[in-house]
Amino acid sequence: GACPQVNAPVHDESPGAITLATGVNTINNDCATDTLDPSLQQLTCQGSPTPFKSDVWYKWTNTCPAGVQVDLCDNSNGQDTVMAIYGNHTGTCPCPVATATQINDCSDDDCFWAGSGPSLVIPDVDTNLGDCLMIRMAGFFDDDGGFFFNEKLEISCLGNPTPPAPTKGSDDVCIGGANAGA
Repeated sequence: GACPQVNAPVHDESPGAITLATGVNTINNDCATDTLDPSLQQLTCQGSPTPFKSDVWYKWTNTCPAGVQVDLCDNSNGQDTVMAIYGNHTGTCPCPVATATQINDCSDDDCFWAGSGPSLVIPDVDTNLGDCLMIRMAGFFDDDGGFFFNEKLEISCLGNPTPPAPTKGSDDVCIGGANAGA
């Protein structure tokens, strides 16, 4: 049945974002409404205008030194979903603003096939350890009423961090206590 506005979930707008953990998280947007902010009601994903319907908000603190992948590729229930991620490099959760705090592009169907779940890779140059990222999940148009239930959102750390730039003398090799590069 229809959900009255009074029953909207706590994470229906960004101030009520639910904290996620690194790994697999079960998410849903049961009874969610469209965002109240007109600048966030439609984003451009991969060059196409994409309405975000029945959106919900999550937050995650970066624990991945080499970047992170956020995806809904284990989309077992088959609902068509879209995702956008927001950050501001301050360690505090940003107040999402359409493109000002959005990291990279938004995502629709990036897992395997059209209608599959979204997937975004955020390299280490776009987020620092301890940064708070706001993750926005929504139904694509009004697919299945725009609602998704018990989906598996996975947050996984990428491989090795980008190495720091070499410093003077960094090509020197120390062998047996003696500097072999001198």
